[in-house]
Amino acid sequence: MKEILVCIWSWGVQEHNEPNPCSRRLAEEAIKLVHKYQEKGYKVSIVCQWEVGTALRFYGVSEKLIIKESFDNKVDQNGNKVFLDSDLVWEDFTKVINEIQPDAIIPVCKNFLHKIKIKKLISQSLNSGEIKAKVIWEKIGSIGSDPNNDLPQCRSNWHTLWYAIMQAITGKTGWQGK
Repeated sequence: MKEILVCIWSWGVQEHNEPNPCSRRLAEEAIKLVHKYQEKGYKVSIVCQWEVGTALRFYGVSEKLIIKESFDNKVDQNGNKVFLDSDLVWEDFTKVINEIQPDAIIPVCKNFLHKIKIKKLISQSLNSGEIKAKVIWEKIGSIGSDPNNDLPQCRSNWHTLWYAIMQAITGKTGWQGK
């Protein structure tokens, strides 16, 4: 039986109100993909950021499907909490990909600038030989934004664009450049 790993990046956080609206929409899209590929006879597993894991459980997805969650528990050499950006999440995901060696992965993320970043990360890993799984790019519905998000860059597409410009100019990533 062929195996597919659905890799889900979150879009923002509402630390005291999870699952947030964007995480719920990402989970809904992932659930559609899980059903689609299970109906075709594939074994499907999920690796995701914790916010999306919360949403998946909110919708009743079995814990058995979620094989790994990426948590905001990374710290720098000084013990300060590190912002869990797409690069660090991809690091966690590649470890799982190399451990279980699925036949294919399906990335699930917000369209717009986030998807461009994710495609770049995956392309680099494929080109370097870090991962060998086939990548299936499925159409993902609108994830939207969340005006109440704790992360300013996730509150609207304009906020995201501004964040991307500042990131390109300053080289800083994360919330408030952390």
